[in-house]
Amino acid sequence: MIFLSPGLQAEDDGTEITVEGYAAQRDNLVKARDEAVLDAIRRGVEQVLGGYIDSRTILHNFNLIEDSVLSKTRGYVSNYSIIDERKDRNMLVVIVKMTVKEEDIEDDLQAIKLAIQQRGNPRVAVAIPEIDGNNLRPSPVETKIIQKLSSSGFEIVSRDIYDNSQQLSLLHEIIGGSTQYVLDLGNWFDTTYLVVGESKPEFINEYQGLITYSYQSKVEVLNADLSHVISSHSENEKGVHIKSDQAILEAADQTGKIIAEQVFNKLAEDVSASGHTIRVILNGSDFSELEFLKRRLKAIRLTERVFMRSFENNTITFDVVTGLPTYNFAEALNWWDLDLAIEKVSSNIIRASFED
Repeated sequence: MIFLSPGLQAEDDGTEITVEGYAAQRDNLVKARDEAVLDAIRRGVEQVLGGYIDSRTILHNFNLIEDSVLSKTRGYVSNYSIIDERKDRNMLVVIVKMTVKEEDIEDDLQAIKLAIQQRGNPRVAVAIPEIDGNNLRPSPVETKIIQKLSSSGFEIVSRDIYDNSQQLSLLHEIIGGSTQYVLDLGNWFDTTYLVVGESKPEFINEYQGLITYSYQSKVEVLNADLSHVISSHSENEKGVHIKSDQAILEAADQTGKIIAEQVFNKLAEDVSASGHTIRVILNGSDFSELEFLKRRLKAIRLTERVFMRSFENNTITFDVVTGLPTYNFAEALNWWDLDLAIEKVSSNIIRASFED
């Protein structure tokens, strides 16, 4: 039962919002309505909570926030009222207007701020070889990017790709534009993001004892699970010295600094966006159920948008933008008794099949 009284007057200022709540409707309509209102209250608090913390905090500190803030959602609502109610097949939908006490949320968040800041970031693999004839070796640009990301708190996956001909072959294909190999290389590294590319020094000229080299590097930042290119970068800086190797190092250093900053900015932007994308692959689906399934996915809390990506051979693929970690989203998939068997859960992919 709900322990809030509709129409209760707020004792202090708060944020007034209108939110939908959902509940599975079975035999007990009163219980379903209570559950839907509680769901709306929780969503309302999450909505206000999003103004204080970004999705990266939600993704990597979900259990902390679940225990410290979201478990007390009813205490943050000073009053509410149901302004509409409708039935959607086996689901009850209520529209609730409520006042959420932002000050109380902010106070509780401050208490766990330090712990949130100490949590980790997504895993990143960096492979940007320097091409020297038929030889490949780690480039100075690769080193610069690793240093920048490590110092900024990203977890770098350290695995020697240069002694593995099979994985080097995949890297060559990806650098050449074949994104279908991104998932394979990402699985080998066991990583969320890939930063890949190639670098090459080039002699410019020698004048009055000074040698000039340029150092060109082309780099892509990719989401490994989704085989998605987040950004592309290309720089070509020069270095001048009386020794060739020093001229190359100077040029590489300048190129590496510029690209490392660009890569860091793009990764930071991606992980702190309003939500991350999960690809949900549902086998044994019926196309007639498409809109029904979209609504069910959208009803999962912290879900922002749902896109139908494809339908082929009774398999529907959705891209879902959500603040929930992938594992928690997978747990919520059976919320509406969809009879799904979860077959795979990775950083950004959920694969499931409808049970017979």
